[in-house]
Amino acid sequence: MSVQSFSVSHEVPQRIQRLVVGLILVVAVAPIAVTARPSAGLSGLVFASVAIGVLSAFRRLSVRVTDTDVVVSFAYGWPRRRVALADVRSVSVQRMRGLYGWGIRFVPKGTMWRAWGHDTVRLELANGRRLHIGVDDCAALEAEIARRLTDR
Repeated sequence: MSVQSFSVSHEVPQRIQRLVVGLILVVAVAPIAVTARPSAGLSGLVFASVAIGVLSAFRRLSVRVTDTDVVVSFAYGWPRRRVALADVRSVSVQRMRGLYGWGIRFVPKGTMWRAWGHDTVRLELANGRRLHIGVDDCAALEAEIARRLTDR
């Protein structure tokens, strides 16, 4: 049994990150510009700080596959989800509509962890639930998980 792990990650494109930060800052500064009172912008600055913090935390998704489990985490290592390979019944690639969004989402029969893009690796779990993981190279992640499932 090997002890090597397989890792892959996916990050929101830099241009999109800059666009969202710019929009957040415009929304934060708008009350100051409209009322000409700096005190009016305090809530906007609090909003901007929280929104930029959330964006920063969910900008990158990392996946690590070992002989025993699959670990999915966002930029700072939290939130994190660990799934034992013993609980995985099947693995496949599935395209998810943009309607489901990005981040951690509830989807039919399970959850989706995705930083960006549309394709996901779908894990069918023993409890009947599904975990969708969105990464750049879904084919490589699917192949690695499938290989480790057959090596058990």
